[in-house]
Amino acid sequence: MVTPGFKNVRFINAITGARYAGEKIPGDLDGWPHLTDDPNDFLRETYDLLSRRSVTLYHTYPPAIGAVNKQTDYAVGKGLLFRSYPNFRVLGKTEEWARQWAQDFQQAVEFEFSRVNFFQKQGALFRTALMQGDSLLYFIRDGEDIDLIEMPGSVIDSGREEAEERDGLYTTLGIRHDSWYRRLGFYDRSGKYVEFRRNGRQNAVQFYLKRMARQVRGWPLSYAVIALAKNDDRHTDATLAAALAESMIAIFTESESPRNDFDQIDELARQAKTAKKGLIAQALERFGNVKKMLPGTMMNMKTNGKVNVVDKKSPNATFSSFKDWMVDYIGMATGTPPEVIKSKYSTAYTAHKGALNDFERNFMANREAFIDTVCYPVLRETAISLIVRGELDAPGFFESDRMQRAYLDGNWRGPTLGHINPAQEINAISHAVKEKLMTKSEAAYRISSITDYEAFSTQWKYDEDLYPSEEKKPGEEKERQ
Repeated sequence: MVTPGFKNVRFINAITGARYAGEKIPGDLDGWPHLTDDPNDFLRETYDLLSRRSVTLYHTYPPAIGAVNKQTDYAVGKGLLFRSYPNFRVLGKTEEWARQWAQDFQQAVEFEFSRVNFFQKQGALFRTALMQGDSLLYFIRDGEDIDLIEMPGSVIDSGREEAEERDGLYTTLGIRHDSWYRRLGFYDRSGKYVEFRRNGRQNAVQFYLKRMARQVRGWPLSYAVIALAKNDDRHTDATLAAALAESMIAIFTESESPRNDFDQIDELARQAKTAKKGLIAQALERFGNVKKMLPGTMMNMKTNGKVNVVDKKSPNATFSSFKDWMVDYIGMATGTPPEVIKSKYSTAYTAHKGALNDFERNFMANREAFIDTVCYPVLRETAISLIVRGELDAPGFFESDRMQRAYLDGNWRGPTLGHINPAQEINAISHAVKEKLMTKSEAAYRISSITDYEAFSTQWKYDEDLYPSEEKKPGEEKERQ
């Protein structure tokens, strides 16, 4: 069956050579400037400016502050804690051996992380990357003692561009890479080249959220709404200025012989300057029938004049809905629901839960990216230092990357969402544990943010002995002993 008009369309295309490019009618979008599809090329020569504008937005625009801070607070919070679960099958060990080794390793890792303040630095690295695009972590070594120094991505010389060199390497936005865009290092603004890995050891880490293939620098979280946010900021300033003007001018008068306000102010200043001490107030009283009032002053009140009361119209009735609309746009652009940005949730459980579920998917993906890019290299270097110093026994650790990952297997735990309806949600988690769909340690983490379940269990048993939750049956204490 031939669609009516189809042959005519084909005839027009044959004549004009038109092809579909997002237009309803060919030519509708002529003159619309478009960006290149290269994730790096469209930021050449403007990356630093884009970064600085995004940082300025963070410091001056509340919705941008809210989006960056909420993403950071939920994804990283006070710092992600590592819980070790070595893959004893790959290592050829027993489950009991793995449990004991994990406890020893966790204690050593937490001490090292606290020594270099890595928990707090995690939040700084994550927030900085969202603010300006990317952040850096340097590994500073004194023998096998490692210190971690966090830096903003702005130390990278984004203006450095080099075509193919003799060794087949390129430099894009200050990042050195091969023809496959595998990043090898970066040039800082002093011209120094810093390798990400040197002699098999981690030397530096660049963290950013990768959104496109071949992307070598990060994009600030709010980069897409800079112009929108700035115009919204201007709108807010204009509304505030109008409201202030309306609040200062309560009434105005009409008169056949009005006096220029500037002339009146000049005359006031002249009399105040030339008046003798103690006569300034009298001059103010006499001049122009001026009277001091409580919050303000009424000037130039002429007799036989008409008095008009100023109608307060700022902000107008649509101001609040307009601001909500703007926050909706910011939320869509940053992957942060507007309810989360404003910390203002619906009273309906499903709406509240739905907003948090959407947000959880977003910040959990960002958390996983942070773990892979930053946390795992830090954990690996910490383990290597412990082994070399003789503080950790890990046979076969240096044999292969597979063995290293088996030793360093585990999970990183951060902030949880909390509860909207505690009783209902805790019952659901308890049911999941009963049906063996969730472990007790995971349940404790979700309900109370307990990251060290072993220590929690020990403390729980101790408290239970001192303060039994239920009355013990006869002979139960004897059986325990």
